[in-house]
Amino acid sequence: MRAPNYIDWRAISKAVRADFDAGHLYCRTTGRRMDDRETPDGYRTVKVGKTIHRAHRVIYALWHRRGMFGIVDHWNGDKQDNRPMNLRACGNRENMVNRLYWRRTFEGKLLVQLGPQPLGVVLGEFDSMDDAREYRREIVNRAVEQWYAK
Repeated sequence: MRAPNYIDWRAISKAVRADFDAGHLYCRTTGRRMDDRETPDGYRTVKVGKTIHRAHRVIYALWHRRGMFGIVDHWNGDKQDNRPMNLRACGNRENMVNRLYWRRTFEGKLLVQLGPQPLGVVLGEFDSMDDAREYRREIVNRAVEQWYAK
């Protein structure tokens, strides 16, 4: 018996075609985009047969051509960016380190760090969380592109 969140890439690849450059999933028979639904917490989903999967997990399994269960993390924190170069399999600890944590400074700015106290890396002081998220996205995208360029 397999885990309930197991993704069988062979079975899914018969019904789904992935556009890895854009990070989208399409129906093999109709050609229509399948990952257009979104969960309340911002993840795209795809329904294959009677099962609903998160799209980033399906794309990861299809890209690596192996069965998948466990956590798939978005490097840059953008839940809509499902390109394979932005996805990684990880454990719960690594996934938590990728989160943004913040607190207010005396000047009213947000002191933002990547990962929990005391091990987190301070990104800096920002006026809003949107500014902090955008800064983190730029840094991580640059690092991932350099990693894949090697």
